[in-house]
Amino acid sequence: MKHLAFIALLTLLRKECHRVIRLWTQTLLPPVINMTLYFFIFGQMVGRHVGEIQGISYAAFIAPGLVMLGMVVNAYMNASSSVFIEKFQGSFQEALVAPLSPGLIVVGVILGSVMRGLMVALVITLVGWVCVGAVVQHWFVWWIVAILNSGVFAALGLFNALYAKHFDDINVVPSFVLTPLTFLGGVFYPIARLPEFWQTVSHYNPLVYLIQSMRLSYTSGQMPVELLVIIALITLAVGMACVYRISHRLGVYVR
Repeated sequence: MKHLAFIALLTLLRKECHRVIRLWTQTLLPPVINMTLYFFIFGQMVGRHVGEIQGISYAAFIAPGLVMLGMVVNAYMNASSSVFIEKFQGSFQEALVAPLSPGLIVVGVILGSVMRGLMVALVITLVGWVCVGAVVQHWFVWWIVAILNSGVFAALGLFNALYAKHFDDINVVPSFVLTPLTFLGGVFYPIARLPEFWQTVSHYNPLVYLIQSMRLSYTSGQMPVELLVIIALITLAVGMACVYRISHRLGVYVR
């Protein structure tokens, strides 16, 4: 039975990875183009006038935030768009009638979205190294932070897809929540340089801590254990909520 579950999980993961690679002009190429422009405009042009921040060049300072931006948005969109399109086409019901547990479906979707997030993160990291010389100093921290952050946003994307009734519902969060919070989370500036009031406001932005955790892989290499534990618990909680909705057939149909 465990062997069959492993095969089913591997099949779901292969399907998601094949979709990302097959549609690379939609999944991998746009982040590369966007982040190359960011690195050129902000890292090269603006960075010449800014100088160093926290002991590193401005281009190297913004690199972790851009990696995080591309990674979380793509992990989120992969889970939300993939599941909603399958709901819209009626193919998601095939997974429901197959001998797959709701938990296995959730894990498969999340892992597939994590793979897309990691692919995008690796590509953007490579772009940062080529364009501005931003080099990851501690790859172990990078991988742990990238996997957990991709996982939590993949789970949130799946949860959104199970509630979405229209295509517009899956685009609201990336456009009006994720992107603004990321840009206001210290991607292009250190939080410490903000006025006191805005520093206080920024402490309520969860993306601030995620970007800082990715920045540690470029600098000190410290492992933000407490933050990563919280992210893992949130991922587990959201995943369990998705399992509940799928097992009760809630949000699995487009009416």
